[in-house]
Amino acid sequence: MLRIQELKLPLDHPEPALRQAILKRLGVSDQNLVSFTVFKRAYDARKTSAIQLIYTIDADVKEEPSVLKRLSRDKQIVPTPDLDYRPPLQAQSGAKRPVVVGMGPCGLFAGLLLAEMGFNPIILERGKIVRERYPDLSDHDQEAIRQHAVAAMNVTQQAKLELSNAASSGDEESQGSTALLDGVRKFVNVRDLDIELIDKINPFDAAYSVLAKSMDEKLLRQVQATIEAKKVSISEVDARDLAKRALQFKMERGRLPDINSADAWEKRMAEGVAALSRYRAQAKAAEAKNNNG
Repeated sequence: MLRIQELKLPLDHPEPALRQAILKRLGVSDQNLVSFTVFKRAYDARKTSAIQLIYTIDADVKEEPSVLKRLSRDKQIVPTPDLDYRPPLQAQSGAKRPVVVGMGPCGLFAGLLLAEMGFNPIILERGKIVRERYPDLSDHDQEAIRQHAVAAMNVTQQAKLELSNAASSGDEESQGSTALLDGVRKFVNVRDLDIELIDKINPFDAAYSVLAKSMDEKLLRQVQATIEAKKVSISEVDARDLAKRALQFKMERGRLPDINSADAWEKRMAEGVAALSRYRAQAKAAEAKNNNG
């Protein structure tokens, strides 16, 4: 894998232009470029009349050693550095269980790293409920905490369920200290999940009702889209218009707009799709309530 740095293209360049620029920079034919990924994209707006995009690309090419040797004078083309994280150690058999105090972002991350190193960590959390400890929190902050709590509980519960299933089936590979990771990494189809069910969970009460669905990448994106839609003000009319444009976007590019996109317009279309889904869910809930009433 080769890393190409400082690859500059105009701001409004067509999508195929990026591949052509990579081929030209490497001096290889299209058949010899196996694949490529965008590692980083930045903007050069020093000249407002000619704004440029500056790419850092990781390219997989055939006969990589010979290509690298031929381009040895180009300091912007180097082997892609190995950025994979490797745990500094692995737990020995019979190692004591480490205790992590606090279930905030740092505590959860510490527990994850310990689990990846083969330990079986215990994470403790205690204290007053959030609204009593921080009475001045805004509604937006309380909503952010609520969503975080629901997601964390769901992941944990599904991991425990996966461990239980593995133990009952005798699957030794999914048992032991990696069971949490094995459970979280189990993916399922979530098209039948009503994301508005998340609003039925109140993290400030003593009892919880955890969604009986696994958290996969699609679901996490769906949760994020719903949260983002609540942060922006989009009328139902505008949401419908954005959803129509998103459908056209999908027909042209073969995918829906991404709410994490660096492109502001693509992100706005994704927010519109999420907002329209929310409006529809609210309408269904209101209709069901009227029918039951």
